[in-house]
Amino acid sequence: MKALDGRHLRTERAREKITAALLEFIDDAELRPRMARISQRAGVSLRTLFNHSPRREALIPAAALAHLQVLLPLMEPVDVEAPFEGRLASFITQRSRLLERLGLVRRAVRLVEPFSAELGPFLANARAFKRGDVEAVFEKELSRIKEPERARRNAALGVFTSFE
Repeated sequence: MKALDGRHLRTERAREKITAALLEFIDDAELRPRMARISQRAGVSLRTLFNHSPRREALIPAAALAHLQVLLPLMEPVDVEAPFEGRLASFITQRSRLLERLGLVRRAVRLVEPFSAELGPFLANARAFKRGDVEAVFEKELSRIKEPERARRNAALGVFTSFE
């Protein structure tokens, strides 16, 4: 890893403070705080905030990713060799815990999604991850189903196990 000079280190610290401040607002159910309030809570100047992002909507992907990085290590992998009932129970417990903890962040994302080009790739990756998780956990059952029915069921499972 390349050593950071003082300027780059300050930039990274400011980015972390801004992301943390935005997540605090979201945790407080204030899903669209004004930029001035974000800079004040982050303890950075408004100019610094605008240098990082001229639009509030552009801050959301970084905040969502930071939130997800905190949550993912808390998730226990589902034992794909377990009987169906055990896998199902573990998957439902895990997914409901994840969706519950993502709730307010997901609502903030939904508010800015139509106006943010930055969110498209982030959400596409998140959806692909969740679909892949469903397919891996239930591969034994899904492998018995022929296409195109398998694709339809995968899509339905993706909807039933997400915010969509």
